[in-house]
Amino acid sequence: MAAQTGYRPATDRLRPAAVAAPRLNLNLAAALRALPGVDVDAGLAITRGSPERFAKLLRMFATNHVDDLAKLREALDRGDRSNAELVAHSLKGASGTLCLSEVHRLAGEFNARVRSDAAVDQIFEAIPASMMR
Repeated sequence: MAAQTGYRPATDRLRPAAVAAPRLNLNLAAALRALPGVDVDAGLAITRGSPERFAKLLRMFATNHVDDLAKLREALDRGDRSNAELVAHSLKGASGTLCLSEVHRLAGEFNARVRSDAAVDQIFEAIPASMMR
């Protein structure tokens, strides 16, 4: 009997592990497609076809940006346009990265209005009432 030394030839150590193709969770993918203003195909592309990963990123986005409209309103009420612009720009960037087309468009419009020194009421006109809740 040969003694086991734990030695493996270098070729064995360098051989890539088999990578299974991601299984598409059709129920979750369908639920994601029901979300308005979300480009799910693009979102799945950035997560290598994983609806679970895309859903996790969307939950993180929602958690991190849930108070953005309130932060914008507070900054503008204080006359702090640079902070309002920072919040709007952050929202625009994050929503664009996650393929949230409607939020990205609105955040871009909002950011432009903040930069143009528009009146606060004019800035919020771009945001549908449904998003103000």
